[in-house]
Order: sequence, then C-alpha cells, then structure tokens
Amino acid sequence: MKQASETQKKSRVDTLTDTKIRGLAYDGTPMIIRDRTVKGFMVAVNKTSKTYKIQADLWQGVPGRQTLVRTIRHTLGDASSMPVAEARQTALKYLLQIKGGVDPFKQEEPDLDPNDPLNWTVGKMMDAYIEHLKKSERTAATVRTVVKDRARYLKTWEDRLAIGIQKSDARALHEMLTRNHGPVCANHAMRYFRAAYNLANRLCDDKAAYAHNPVRAVIFNKERASGRVILIDEMKSWWTDLQDVKNPIRREMQLLDMLSGLRSENLRTIKRDDIKFAENYILIGKTKRGHRFDLPMSRQMAECCERALAASELLFPGSEWLFPTRNRQGAVTHAQVVREKAMPSMTGHILRHSHRTMAQFIGIDSINAKLLLDQKVPGMDGVYVHEQALFSVLLEDQQLISDAMFEAFAGRSPARRARQHI
Repeated sequence: MKQASETQKKSRVDTLTDTKIRGLAYDGTPMIIRDRTVKGFMVAVNKTSKTYKIQADLWQGVPGRQTLVRTIRHTLGDASSMPVAEARQTALKYLLQIKGGVDPFKQEEPDLDPNDPLNWTVGKMMDAYIEHLKKSERTAATVRTVVKDRARYLKTWEDRLAIGIQKSDARALHEMLTRNHGPVCANHAMRYFRAAYNLANRLCDDKAAYAHNPVRAVIFNKERASGRVILIDEMKSWWTDLQDVKNPIRREMQLLDMLSGLRSENLRTIKRDDIKFAENYILIGKTKRGHRFDLPMSRQMAECCERALAASELLFPGSEWLFPTRNRQGAVTHAQVVREKAMPSMTGHILRHSHRTMAQFIGIDSINAKLLLDQKVPGMDGVYVHEQALFSVLLEDQQLISDAMFEAFAGRSPARRARQHI
C-alpha cells in the first residue's frame, strides 16, 4: 500500500491549465501530471524545472500486423514561459503524426548505438547469440546448426527491432514454420530465438526492455523420439550388410560407430594422432558438452582403428584424418556424413542407442553406461562421479560391450555377464 501511494504522488491525471501549472512546485519528489484532455501530453516537475513533454508508442506496419518500433519521449519546452494552450496544440500535432506511424523526431535524434541491445534488430541479436556460443566453446556443429536455422527460418525477422517482436508474432511464425517445414524445425527456430532473446535480456541495461520473452506464448509441438535401435537379434543381419559396404574406410567408420556410440561430429573428425593405442583410448578434443573426452578403447575398437588407418594411408597418403574423404573441390578432409546409403536405416544416431541398449542388456552399471557415451549423469552422482578416476573400470565395461556385440554379430545371444560396480 505504501508503494502504491508513492507512485500515485509521482504521477497523476488532471486537466492542465496555466493557473494550475503556475501553482505546481517541487516537493522533494519528481512529479508527472498527465493532461486529461490530450492523452500523451504532460508536464514534468523537477527540482529546477517545469517542462512540457509528450510520450507515445510508435507502431508501424500494415493494419492488423503492426509492430511496436519504439516509445517516443520528447520535451516540448519550458512550462514556466509557454502557455498551456500553445503547448497542447504542439503536442497534439506531434501525437497525431505518431499515431499515424510517423516519427516526427527521427532526424532530430542522434544515431542509435548499434552495440546497445536496446537498439538491436533480430539479426544483430542472433549475431550476438552465435558469437556467445563460440565464446562458450560450444561445438562447431552446434554453431553451424544455429547459423543454418537462423538463415532459413528467422529471415523474415532479420531487420525487425528485437524488442518489437510480440507474442502474436512468435505464435504466427511458429505456426507457419510448422505447416511449411514441420514441427521439429519450428520448435528449433523458436528455441534459438528464445535463447538469443534471453541473452539480450542479460546484456541490456534497461531491465524492462527484454523482460517478457515473446516465445512464452508459443505452444511447442510434441516431438516424438523414434526410439529406433538395432536389436540384439538384428545385429547379425546388420553385420552381414556392413560387409557389403565397398569403401573400407566407411565400413570401419560404421563399425567404430557401433562399438563406441560416438556422436556424429566426434566420430567423423577423429584424427590419426587421436588414437592412443598404448593408453587404450581415443582422444575426443571437445564433445557436445564442451569438454575433452578420453573414450575407452576396447580391443575390437583398436583393431577397427588399425584397419581404418591402413586404408586411409593407402587411399589418402599423409592425411591427418582417421576417416578421410574429398570435398567437392577435391581437397582431402574428414568424412562429412555418417549415414551410409547402402544401409539407410541402420546407421547414424541409432547406433548410439544400440550401444546403450547392449550395455543395459548385459548388465553394465547405468552410470558407467552414460559415462561411456559422454552423457550427463543426473543428480548428485553427476557432481561426484569423475570418469577419469574410473577409466580402468570404464575400459573393462567397454570391452564387455564390444565382446557382447561380436557375439551378437555371430548370431549368438550375449551372456549377462557384466559385473556390477559400487
């Protein structure tokens, strides 16, 4: 109640007259008296001055699709020397222009600072978000995905003022993207915009400018995970089909994918020097979680890497990559895709699921199974469990998983033989 009375004292509505204005005096608190006759016209009383002002929102765009450009605040003159009738007439002229979508003070204002988040367009805001991802050492794949989706799905907003995006705008774009590009693409675009808007809120000095993220009004589409895995009794068939892959480098890449459960980006970009045969691990310089990962390497994984190294040296002598290829310009680079055309539904991310399923089937400790896939361990276990300290245990479990997979490749059902770790 106290706060409400203080706010009422600082701002009130009255019919402004010359007599009333002469009687206004500073009482220790700045005061705004808004004119009852002309909305947006007011007099401000401060310690050393009394001034006429106007304030109004500038909306632009076609009817029904207008966007808030900015809130215009402008001082008209000294209330001690200018008659209120003259000030009201001037205010009315400007307010009518603003209502019509015209900024009467555009040329009078200094150039806006493009680095101030308050003045960011959506394009500038997304630039800042992408730069933030890079500085946060997010993976190159993550950054590329945001850049691609921003260019494709948010292009109609590029030049719009970020703080001018309304809830209705967000809902309309999400619905349009859902119709034209599918529910998952629509959700991703809105998530990236939401994250960028939240970053702008953190960086902007004006706490109110980005306080209400318009994506809060979006009802996200339900996304269903495929849950596709290669079941135990399907692995023999998968192994048979793998032998028909003619390219030996890609054949070994698919096998290592199955034996390791690595993410696509990490698998494709393994370098020859990353294979630490003596220490029994593959060095993954930076994972999706943003850190180094020493992937325990089973005997079968090591043999797979040896064959891949021999094939890559034969076909691409001197290449730094474990799985090299040539790009469209003819330059040697790392493999660009994991999915195999000859096995379209049996390669890619489902092999990661298959690794986890096999670990579960033979009884590998659930935390160890997550650590082998560089997955986040939930709860307090994620705070106190350190994979480096458990490397020898994880290496044993990796070997058990590889042994079980090769049993399944041979058509035998793997035994539930893994020991349980405390």
